Amino acid sequence: MKFEDSINNASRISTAVLTQMARHGVAATPLAYHLWYLYISDANTELHQAMDKLLAAKRGLLPTKIEQLYQQFVPIDSDNSRITDQVAQVSQEVQHIIDDASDEISNTCSEASRYTHELDQTSNGIDEDLSADELRDIINSLVKETQHMMEHSSQMALRLNTMSGELTSVRTEFDQVKKESLIDSLTGVANRKAFDVNLTESMRDAAETDKPLCLIMADIDHFKKFNDTHGHVVGDKVLRYVSKMLQRVLKGRDVVARYGGEEFAIILSDTPVSGANSVAEEIRRTVASAELQLKSSAASLGSITMSFGIADYLDGDSEENFIQRADAALYDAKDSGRNQVKSVSAA
Repeated sequence: MKFEDSINNASRISTAVLTQMARHGVAATPLAYHLWYLYISDANTELHQAMDKLLAAKRGLLPTKIEQLYQQFVPIDSDNSRITDQVAQVSQEVQHIIDDASDEISNTCSEASRYTHELDQTSNGIDEDLSADELRDIINSLVKETQHMMEHSSQMALRLNTMSGELTSVRTEFDQVKKESLIDSLTGVANRKAFDVNLTESMRDAAETDKPLCLIMADIDHFKKFNDTHGHVVGDKVLRYVSKMLQRVLKGRDVVARYGGEEFAIILSDTPVSGANSVAEEIRRTVASAELQLKSSAASLGSITMSFGIADYLDGDSEENFIQRADAALYDAKDSGRNQVKSVSAA
């Protein structure tokens, strides 16, 4: 599954989120939207269970309860905070445009009502005894009012056209924010949320098509020691370097995500264990063969190695079991001396 697919999936989830929020009378604040997004996408099992109970009991979701659920179940980190701030800004922009459009429509309705009233009065004032001059005055008045209404309608069309352009711009900005919410800000690969979405979709596809699916969990060996020796700034550069190497080897529908810390996850759709082993071995050799240097001083950092654990999807597997089996293979690789690939398959 391509990483871009998760953007389309996020759009589908967003539509469902807004529909459900409206159905339950919940205002679409950034915090409430984020909470409902996690609920609808089933990205947080404990949150999902808690909200299911509340909705089943028909207790309602007041703003205070939403804030309580958010604080209880949603982990706060710098990326989440940044994205939330961006969503809040976009929401304010949208609200401003909506307010302007509402005022414009209200003014137009008032003008239309006034014009209708003028027509009614003019119509009531017409009778067979009117002189030519009186009839001419009435016609001139109607022409004047019609011209005024046409000018107002033209101005409204121009203003609404401007607002449409503003909404298009805001939509583009919001789409970018949604995309950024699925990307790890340090490495540029998919983040944990994107991984969860992609894994769920990939497992569903594998179950429906009976095609093979493999998950690789990869970890940089002795990364803590490397950080302690060279510092976190250099450690961050190594994470970015490894991410680039992973992206360089992986192709097509493959998805690479930063699972956490120095651990990465790779989803290989339509790929058997033998193919996943080949991919992992290529990554392992590519990373291990490189001699790292600091650009600023050309000082040698030596080389780094990675360990890999592979599991293939079993019919009826849960996300948790699938990940646990790949993790177990990864720990096996580390316990066996690191810098190697281990797999656990259905066979």
